[in-house]
Amino acid sequence: MERRKSQKHQLLQTIQYRGELTQIERQELDRLEKGFQGELRMDQMVNEFLTGEIVVIDDLTLKYKGSLVQIDKIIIAGNTLYLIDMKNYRGNYILQNNNWYCGDKLLTANILEQLRRAVRLLIQLLQENQLYLKVVGVLAFVGLDGTVVVKDSVSEIILQYGDISRWLYRLNQEQTYLKYPNCEMIIRNYQVDPYSCEYRVEMADLTKGVCCPKCHEIGMKEHWYKLSCSCGYTEAKLVGYLRTISEYGVIFADKDLSRKDLRLFFGEGVNDDYLRRVLIKYFELKSKAARASSYVNKGILFEYLFENQRELFVKINQRAGWKEPRSSKYEI
Repeated sequence: MERRKSQKHQLLQTIQYRGELTQIERQELDRLEKGFQGELRMDQMVNEFLTGEIVVIDDLTLKYKGSLVQIDKIIIAGNTLYLIDMKNYRGNYILQNNNWYCGDKLLTANILEQLRRAVRLLIQLLQENQLYLKVVGVLAFVGLDGTVVVKDSVSEIILQYGDISRWLYRLNQEQTYLKYPNCEMIIRNYQVDPYSCEYRVEMADLTKGVCCPKCHEIGMKEHWYKLSCSCGYTEAKLVGYLRTISEYGVIFADKDLSRKDLRLFFGEGVNDDYLRRVLIKYFELKSKAARASSYVNKGILFEYLFENQRELFVKINQRAGWKEPRSSKYEI
């Protein structure tokens, strides 16, 4: 599975086109986006340089004896587990006398502490399961415009962006057989859902309608098989409906999917019968009352919700070019 944006990242990204973000929220969204892009750069290098009997695990949240840790990446090679924390920072960082500086400014937090906490937890978890791997913390600065100078002696590996490819290449050259082939399965037994996002928004504060994925204008126009935007973008109506249902699910992740609420979210132009049939076909029925049904809300964006059906939806999107009705009912 490809790396996903965090729940908070998906939420702020979705809300920014339908409502107002505060300056702090916009800064947080920018930080999350930069961090995600840095993680993708690291993923690309790992995919390019590592081969053979090496296990790579991305984006884990583990719970062990009541403690939670979020881990960006794990690489297991031979008898060593590398626990990697990625930072997409700009600027010049210095570690000296157990203090971190950005330029001449003393930082209040120790950048290594999150990594060290995760290493301690993972060592305990592995030992409890008789997995005696060496656990090494790796702090990877994945920003293109950042530098780091380490003047202290530390047990972690600290990498600048330019060091990462060389380190991965050496790791690949030095690899041996996996000491514990079942290690990933055991680690995943402790995996839990990512940290939940406490951010809340009211339906009344959102602009209603289908959002264009190209220009982000709200209110795409509905045709027989497609949705169109004034910017010239078109897509299959089914894709637009599924995408908008998923956006609702991200914003209101703590709620089930109900037609009543979705009708409000889609706005006045919604085709209620089409919405009903899309929900029936593509979403799991959760409960059914006398006059209303609700469906399971996974709380993730369309591209993640249907990531295993990408080829199907590429074909479905070709309907945007259909000119005449081919049946008496809308295609779903």
